[in-house]
Amino acid sequence: MNEQLATTGPSVLSAEYAAGLFDGEGCVSFYKTKDYYNPVLTIAMTHREVLGECAARWGGTVHAYPQKSTNKTMYHWRMFGKKAVGFADDILPFLIVKREEMLIVRPVLGTVRNVADKRWAKTCLTHRRALDHIGGKGERAIEDNWAVPA
Repeated sequence: MNEQLATTGPSVLSAEYAAGLFDGEGCVSFYKTKDYYNPVLTIAMTHREVLGECAARWGGTVHAYPQKSTNKTMYHWRMFGKKAVGFADDILPFLIVKREEMLIVRPVLGTVRNVADKRWAKTCLTHRRALDHIGGKGERAIEDNWAVPA
């Protein structure tokens, strides 16, 4: 069951801390809906309060996903669009592990385009392949048969 959780109040998290969190628990990926391609930044972990602090500072949404195998709830903080741009710009100077992935996706963050835009589809595919090449498969939000529309 997917539950969206509300966030409240200002955040005290630093960009440095968030960068370390993203290096350890985050992923950079592309999400393809029926009509759009979206570059997405995600952090997934079992500690809800930290993700709530991230959402309070940078925006985005926190969703809860109960895990039957561990009886714990996994929380995902996701953002795309302009909110993702602000977060990426704040943490990029401090990233170590995910720096290369962020540098690949940063030029297209904040841009959501229709799949009918063939140039955009090719751009997304190029960036996705670059992520795959360095091992940044993220949560594999894009199916293996993902391709540019004919």
